[in-house]
Amino acid sequence: MHTPTIAVIMATYNGQKYISKQLDSILAQTYSNIVIYIRDDCSSDNTMDIISKYKQKYSHKFIINKNKQNLGFVKNFELLLSEVDYDYIAISDQDDIWKPNKLEKELKAMMEIEKDNPNLAIMVHSDLEIIDSDENQICKSFFKKKGYSLSHSKDLGQILGPCGVMGNTILMNKNLKNIALPFSANIEFHDYYLAVINEIYGKRITLNEPLVQYRIHLDNTSNNNILKLEKNKYRGLPFLNTGKAMCLKSLNKDNINIEDLNIINFFLDYLECKDYAFSYYFSLLSNNLVKKGFWYRFKLFFKFIINTPLSKIMLR
Repeated sequence: MHTPTIAVIMATYNGQKYISKQLDSILAQTYSNIVIYIRDDCSSDNTMDIISKYKQKYSHKFIINKNKQNLGFVKNFELLLSEVDYDYIAISDQDDIWKPNKLEKELKAMMEIEKDNPNLAIMVHSDLEIIDSDENQICKSFFKKKGYSLSHSKDLGQILGPCGVMGNTILMNKNLKNIALPFSANIEFHDYYLAVINEIYGKRITLNEPLVQYRIHLDNTSNNNILKLEKNKYRGLPFLNTGKAMCLKSLNKDNINIEDLNIINFFLDYLECKDYAFSYYFSLLSNNLVKKGFWYRFKLFFKFIINTPLSKIMLR
């Protein structure tokens, strides 16, 4: 039986404190046919020394490059994606810990769908356990903490708005890579962009089991640094000032079906505040563009009223 190779891609930057734990967890996977691609973004600490030692010990497992200038994590991941030529690609952060069966479970789910859909873009992602810098558990489920309830069927509104797809859990196939590259301009977060592209053109598989220990610490360079978000939580309307508008405006909309295009255009209209706030509320709900749950939506109702002049509500 053919055993496909999974390319694990990792963008590194000043990751000396935690990177060994992550690399050890990748090398300890129950699915072992992997190649690890690392591109370092001009680290000034000992990150390159650490990964070079892994390269010496596991020479057949590692392909390492270092950027000549700092590019940022989005461009770094784009370059990594363009460099790999395997049927399956897993995205890794530098400071998490993977559960031993992460790749095995995700690949099994992927290949089940591919049996009848060999040309379909597919993304598999999972829930996460959240740990602190010392690996103490903060919570068992990232999905539950954030209030995510992801449907197993297509739900573009969920992905555009709340999303819930974390890049450090993603396994994707080459079909998705080919659609996603090159990245559109003005992308703030690669995982959001990939999730949106996949929801439009492919199939998402959500595994509700935590397969990654997601490490939260003050040096996180990508999104969803929960410690910072909780401290400086945005109290206004959801998703404004998040960079989602820039990403969605840069999408190539030529081959998007009309139903998906209508949702995207409505969400863009909301993000750019082209009308008064309350006029968007019920359409956001009907398109699943905000989190599910009665109490969340009840509290959100009053946020929209507060952000809309009373005269506008009375005239409606």
